[in-house]
Amino acid sequence: GVLTVFFAALTGVLWRKFVYKNKESLKFLPTYLFGVIVHVLMLLMMFFMPREMILIVFETITLPVIVIYPIVTVVLSMLLVRQKYRNESILREAKALQALSEMEVNLRHQQKMEAIGTLAGGVAHEINNPINGIMNYAQIIIDSSEKESEANLYGKAIIEETERISGIVKNLLQFSRQEKQSHSY
Repeated sequence: GVLTVFFAALTGVLWRKFVYKNKESLKFLPTYLFGVIVHVLMLLMMFFMPREMILIVFETITLPVIVIYPIVTVVLSMLLVRQKYRNESILREAKALQALSEMEVNLRHQQKMEAIGTLAGGVAHEINNPINGIMNYAQIIIDSSEKESEANLYGKAIIEETERISGIVKNLLQFSRQEKQSHSY
């Protein structure tokens, strides 16, 4: 039994190395011949059995071992190869779906960032116009009031705060432009 398994495995390894080099296709005749060789070796291993049993076993199993087993070898080989290619195909499809999913996530992220950039640009423009008006009125107050008056101090404070807001608006506009440029297709 152990010799049979050993020689069958050895035959399989040698067959794969020297005969079955094209792993893409599995042909009936070479696979059938492999089955015949493996099972003839199996029959030869019976000669290591006790002498009184050799003839009985040889008469009983020779025909099925030489005719049926090689055909079963071919069928099982083809099923295993087909299953291997099916598994590889499923694995390729799964990887492609994962890559597609990652691209969709990236696209949604880019679209969100572009929308945020557009919103920031719109908000910046909506704030910028009134701020410029407030700055102009504060400058008029400063120009028309005395240098140390309370109105002059308030005008300067208004200009200082509107310049701070103007800086924030400029940052928003820069962000808006960067988002539009980095996410445009």
